[in-house]
Amino acid sequence: IIKHAGRGAIDFMLVNNAPIAEELRRKYETQGIYPVAVDEERINALGIGFVGADIINQSDAVRHDPDKLSRNVMRMVYDFRVN
Repeated sequence: IIKHAGRGAIDFMLVNNAPIAEELRRKYETQGIYPVAVDEERINALGIGFVGADIINQSDAVRHDPDKLSRNVMRMVYDFRVN
């Protein structure tokens, strides 16, 4: 994104920090699918605010949970406006 939009285009990054259930992790690994590694130091070095939160649903697959996601985005907006 930064290559195309340039530095300063991203203010904050919301990243899941909840562990993925072992059963689901194994299911994905058999398909060659692995979680994205997050390098918090590199993100901070780019001047991007980093927020980690539980934002996933793990019923039969790992997906973003819209309620958790929206709550955390709204909390980020509130915190940004207050501070």
